[in-house]
Amino acid sequence: GRVMRLKPRHNPDVNDFWMCDEGRYNYHFIDENRIQSPQYINDLIGWDKAIDLIARDIRSLKESGRQERIGVIASAQLTNEDLFTLRKLFRDTLNVAHITFKMPAQQGTSDDFLIKADKNPNTAGAEAILGESMDVNALLEKAKAGQIDLLYVFGQDLVKSFGKETVVQVAKQVKLFVYQGSNINETCNYAHVILPSSVYAEKDGTFTNFQGRVQRISPAFLPIAESKGDWDILVMLALGLGTALPYKHSSAIFSDLAMNVGAFAELNYEKIGDEGQLFKK
Repeated sequence: GRVMRLKPRHNPDVNDFWMCDEGRYNYHFIDENRIQSPQYINDLIGWDKAIDLIARDIRSLKESGRQERIGVIASAQLTNEDLFTLRKLFRDTLNVAHITFKMPAQQGTSDDFLIKADKNPNTAGAEAILGESMDVNALLEKAKAGQIDLLYVFGQDLVKSFGKETVVQVAKQVKLFVYQGSNINETCNYAHVILPSSVYAEKDGTFTNFQGRVQRISPAFLPIAESKGDWDILVMLALGLGTALPYKHSSAIFSDLAMNVGAFAELNYEKIGDEGQLFKK
């Protein structure tokens, strides 16, 4: 097994040397209950087949002009680079209208200092990159009403947030339910295709904290088993759809992001450095 002890990085602008217990003791999920391989219904399949299955359904919806029947539920746990690649593929290339990440407010502990009720590391980044959107609940209602054929979910445990009954109904109504995430949860039981993505400790990229400070993360490990970075998977899917997204490294995605999203203008990995940089609100 891989052993890891999380230590706070010194950053006088964010937390000095302080680290909350929640952060220090909450990292076991890096290896526990990881999704190891792509799956279709009950079969383990290769990446090629998984991408092919999804691409086939997206292609047929796109070719018949039914992009409004595709729904994407992103996550504020994704890096800025993941979210921008998602935007490039689903919004810019496929013209998907229903892209959301806004979950109902979770009851979380908060204080006036660093612990926020919102436990997502990248809510500010997701808002800047994906903009205002319908909330997840509204999209699930559409799916339950039979108005969504393909639902693509990134890392959100819908059962935990909306209850089993809702997810059972959604899974019955949609033709293809894709779940891309790193850890096995209840929602996986209802997805048709499951894609294993890497966790933050295996990623290179950036998050934007609640102050609007863009901070780098670097991989401590290689992705476990057959898991891949979220943006890597999206680049593969784009290729399967006959579109090349020109990304080989997260820094290339960040350059594109900085050119296209005002909040990130003039930033790059060098400027962000170890201590992060505030983006333009």
